[in-house]
Amino acid sequence: MVFVRRDATLPPEVERLLRAPACDAGDAPIELSGLWLEILEVDGRAELDLEPPYDVDLFVEQASEPRYERTYLTVRVPPALGTPITRADIETSVWEGGSIALRARCTEEGNYVAEEVEASPPS
Repeated sequence: MVFVRRDATLPPEVERLLRAPACDAGDAPIELSGLWLEILEVDGRAELDLEPPYDVDLFVEQASEPRYERTYLTVRVPPALGTPITRADIETSVWEGGSIALRARCTEEGNYVAEEVEASPPS
């Protein structure tokens, strides 16, 4: 845990980690890939049934637009995608430090919404 004074000026690299970049509809489709951290229900509780809608939290390592790289993002997986993440994906990827790739777009409210999702086990 790191403590930072409220009035402290943080380096741009730290600011970037703490504040996700605004979703820009002009960037769509946004290709994102990186380490996935968790899957949460829309209300913030742990996702158990893997039935969308739910949110995927990830650390973006690669993106179609560089401003999304090295940031933490939350992407909503909508019901229209069916069940793109399975129990096997959880066991072989997220539990083992695997990665996730998403193609996303922006909502009018500026949120990230997945159009495609693919989980990969660690290499």
